[in-house]
Amino acid sequence: MEHLRLLDGAGFGEEGKKIFFDIHSRKGEPSFKEKLAKAEEEYKKGDEAFGEYIEGFASEEKLLPQQLTLYIYILFAEKTYEEYQKRGISDKIYFDTMKVFPTVSDVEKARCGVYGIAQKVYRSWVRKNLDCIIYRIGLLEFELKECPIEISEHGVSVGDTVLSVHIPRNTGLREEDAESSYAAAREFFKKYYGMEKCIFICQSWLLHPWMQDFMKEESNIIKFQKKYSLVQVETNYEVARNWIFPHCEGKGLDELPCDTSLRRKAIEYMKKGLPVGTGFGVRL
Repeated sequence: MEHLRLLDGAGFGEEGKKIFFDIHSRKGEPSFKEKLAKAEEEYKKGDEAFGEYIEGFASEEKLLPQQLTLYIYILFAEKTYEEYQKRGISDKIYFDTMKVFPTVSDVEKARCGVYGIAQKVYRSWVRKNLDCIIYRIGLLEFELKECPIEISEHGVSVGDTVLSVHIPRNTGLREEDAESSYAAAREFFKKYYGMEKCIFICQSWLLHPWMQDFMKEESNIIKFQKKYSLVQVETNYEVARNWIFPHCEGKGLDELPCDTSLRRKAIEYMKKGLPVGTGFGVRL
């Protein structure tokens, strides 16, 4: 696949494209070429080995590790496309799935001012997109996963294959779009993985029932929650803070932004010691 086609299809802006092609212009330099050839070998060893390799590679070549990581992942994504082609999976699903790259790069830019992928934060997540474990189908992402718990009412045992649902950042949760995504996923995983019955699980701050105390029934979040049977609830302020108040690490409750009703309520609940965290749910 041509580099620019992937960058455009995945939704990269000019900054991401410039970073890629600036680094790519060095592909013929002997030292860079040698290190780049070894990158895939290190990737196959696992996240820790790959992360250490990238740090050394970036330091020796005077590059920012986040940007070098982004560059190499895009090269890997081109090989992932070959696997999609072999399986007959559509280009739309491929490009939608690869949108993870600009998404997490935007997060890193907001966090520390560098556009790229933070190894320690996202490497295990991005690997799933590259290794055909996660697919974005419509609004939502679906991860092939072994179920971590028994869900007897749906005949699911620990270790059975289920589809873990993830909601991409900055995604609306319109009920029609979400249901269309589930329907398309059922067809996709039946066709390509032989799954006659899809069990969807979701562990997310969006499933914690605390929001039912103040949100209206017609809100998109509550509608999303109601489609799931809640199996577990966990109070976890750190997770809630990371999602509701991104890039606010180290700030006290009185320093957090309170520009939305959700944020104001979250601060209120945490100050009072009330439960805020994650929920684990299941649906067909």
